[in-house]
Amino acid sequence: MKIDALLTTAVRTCRTTDPLSSVAQTMWEGDLGCLPVLDAEERVVGMLTDRDMLMATHLRGTPLWSIQAGDVMSNVVHALAADATAQDAAELMARLQLRRVPVLDTDGRLLGVLSLSSLARAVTARTCDLSPTDIATTLACICGPRFPAPETSTTTGASTADTLQPAPRKGKPTKAGTAKPKPAPAKVTKAKPAKGAKSKARAGK
Repeated sequence: MKIDALLTTAVRTCRTTDPLSSVAQTMWEGDLGCLPVLDAEERVVGMLTDRDMLMATHLRGTPLWSIQAGDVMSNVVHALAADATAQDAAELMARLQLRRVPVLDTDGRLLGVLSLSSLARAVTARTCDLSPTDIATTLACICGPRFPAPETSTTTGASTADTLQPAPRKGKPTKAGTAKPKPAPAKVTKAKPAKGAKSKARAGK
């Protein structure tokens, strides 16, 4: 089954130059935890999550309005083409631990967003060729640990995680507006739909 029938096409987005305070408001109004980030030419150049914003303000010690979306977004965009299948989407989500994947046209412009919940609803409605086991397996992969446990020194007992400390909160934060380097174009990784591949055997068959 092609994913074009499962897309959410009314997608809220933000710009690289938007302050995080504006992005947070958009997320609040749409009950969202992630937004695609667009450049001036309407191309997707990053993805920004509520966790990205939280950690940015915590580690920098600055308010939301002083940070731009382009400063903290993930600028490696893993996307799907419109002719990808539901199986392609599930495999990409599982491999890269993604709950939402943007779907782009050949010019890198946004067609919609495909979420794991959309796949799950399609399976429940029996409008998708994935099985409940496929969805459960994908979710299990997504929820797995993303990084290895921090290494611990045998001499000091200190963890490498101890080096990540919040920025000191001294003085009054200065408002954004100084010249900053322009973000490099995002590297977009598109899943390649398998050609002629047979459907995987389902559990229990």
